[in-house]
Amino acid sequence: ACMTRRGRTGGRLLWIDSDRHESCPKCGGELKDVKARRQIVLPDRYRTKKAATARLEAEKRAEVEGAFAVPAELTLGAYLTNGWLPSLAGEELTTGTVRVYTGHVEQRIVPVLGHVPLQKLTTRHVKQLRTHMATNPGVRGGIPSAQTRRQTLIVLHKALGAAVHDGLIGRNPAHGVKRPKVPKREMRFWNAEQLRAFLASTEDSRLFPVWRFLSQTGLRRGEA
Repeated sequence: ACMTRRGRTGGRLLWIDSDRHESCPKCGGELKDVKARRQIVLPDRYRTKKAATARLEAEKRAEVEGAFAVPAELTLGAYLTNGWLPSLAGEELTTGTVRVYTGHVEQRIVPVLGHVPLQKLTTRHVKQLRTHMATNPGVRGGIPSAQTRRQTLIVLHKALGAAVHDGLIGRNPAHGVKRPKVPKREMRFWNAEQLRAFLASTEDSRLFPVWRFLSQTGLRRGEA
């Protein structure tokens, strides 16, 4: 084997000939037996050292925990279903919130973008999801409302933000994607007379304490 310098960086080039020579046939230098070491080339590049370090630490943790997955094989659907949604259990969210997140993921995000590798997900893909929801019927048969489409994009943004935090991707592809505007609706409420009539008609109901409590505090249903 002959070790020679190549290029401005001074990198070394290992040259091997199938025929055995006592000296290098190109430079005439002495040949030495060397052990070649395989170089590991990472599939991605990062703009900052911080992002590269975060990715490295995430892969080390995943390897120790036995959950290591080759980045190129990790799709958005697998990340959301097997990674992000199960992690919500540690965030102390309400059951209703987790159910809403799961619905957005399973009914709207995964069917459209679930096959895309997480590492290759771009802002263009997120915009495609936005367009798909605005032009195709949802699970209930009609075009999802602006509020539903907006919430879906918010959930995706939150999930991809967690992927950035874990070092799986360098940036959030959903960041900056314009969300649908939700038309404001004028609130409708009972006046005092209507509220008294309702409480009087439900006084014998087992839920009367709840109705009374709500009428005096204005709490949301889940809070009550």
